[in-house]
Amino acid sequence: MIRRPPRSTQRRSSAASDVYKRQVIGYSLVTKEKATEMIAEKNFPTTSLLMPMTEERQTLRVNMIPGLLDIINYNQNRKNSNVAIYEVGNIFLPSTAQDGRPIEVPNLALAISGNVVDASYSHKATPVDFFHVKGIVENLLSGYEDLTFTATSEMPSMHPGRTAVIAANGHHIGFVGQIHPATAKKYDISETYVAALDLQAMLELKPAQTIFKEIPKVQAVTRDIAMLLDAKLTNADVISVITDSRVKTLTKVELFDVYQGINLPAHKKSMAYTLTFQTAEQSMTDDEIKNAMTKITTHLIEKLNAEIR
Repeated sequence: MIRRPPRSTQRRSSAASDVYKRQVIGYSLVTKEKATEMIAEKNFPTTSLLMPMTEERQTLRVNMIPGLLDIINYNQNRKNSNVAIYEVGNIFLPSTAQDGRPIEVPNLALAISGNVVDASYSHKATPVDFFHVKGIVENLLSGYEDLTFTATSEMPSMHPGRTAVIAANGHHIGFVGQIHPATAKKYDISETYVAALDLQAMLELKPAQTIFKEIPKVQAVTRDIAMLLDAKLTNADVISVITDSRVKTLTKVELFDVYQGINLPAHKKSMAYTLTFQTAEQSMTDDEIKNAMTKITTHLIEKLNAEIR
């Protein structure tokens, strides 16, 4: 059972995913430090009360994650080690209006800490990780086109190697990742993963209508491709180049192996992908598949200096 801090409400939501069933409502007023803790920009402008009741409730939040971390701390200090919560509410951004009122922007934030599956006699416990939370976000955004996750190290309160900025159709809509160990230590919580989404941007980008596509009548064809790349390149870089090859029959690109270590140069890594091809009306011929693969490999060699293996 998820316990709540005093004066902060929490309730079940039957519409929520099975993974995070507990909805919480945190404080809109926080400390000046917490108000901008998850913001990459330094000296981000905020709105504060002239005469706050306490120092802990003096500045309007511009991100909801710190409030969720406080709730996780409250629960884990009371032996509730597995916490999965989310909040839908407003953040408050600076405005140039004459009355000085901030802009209220609806946001969705979630936080998961501990195990997503507890240990039993038949299996080991499964702790939450980056890909688990990323999968939740992908399910929430499944209706959006051109969804990208780009690694970032510009958020000091987030783990630089396990945090990504989320964009849809080229527009920034949020971030997902692991709370930095130093930040987790400050909040006195165990390893925690979070995500924050701009609901207003999501509503503006949502298609006006749902367009249904006919189910293909022929079976898809898959081909694997492995390559040696510069170690600094990311999965997003490779997928971007593959999709930019503009092979119309390419329907899916999936990473299935990454290796860096023995028998490879220090500055190189091996990445392998499964490419899925499919047409709507007729099966692809061997020549069509070969031409598609050639076009993709040529693009990878030219753009990323890839060594096809």
